[in-house]
Amino acid sequence: IRFLKQTANNDEIEVPKVVASFGHRWGAAFPIAGEHFANKQAQTYPSRSFISCGDYFGKLSGRIEGAYLSGVAAATQLLDSI
Repeated sequence: IRFLKQTANNDEIEVPKVVASFGHRWGAAFPIAGEHFANKQAQTYPSRSFISCGDYFGKLSGRIEGAYLSGVAAATQLLDSI
């Protein structure tokens, strides 16, 4: 980030031209979560030492914010269990 700030207003630095670009969304980019997953931020299976989380859970299903909140919930559940 420091480098970006230093170069942002520096006209002496030549930035190469973009010659090609593309975007891609994976097939599961828009999950349709069932009611079970929409009401949970993460799923804990203590007997199996497993926690499931991701953008599939919660009210913000399919969004990066939902994945973040689900990860925080999973971490909280893990910490609460130890």
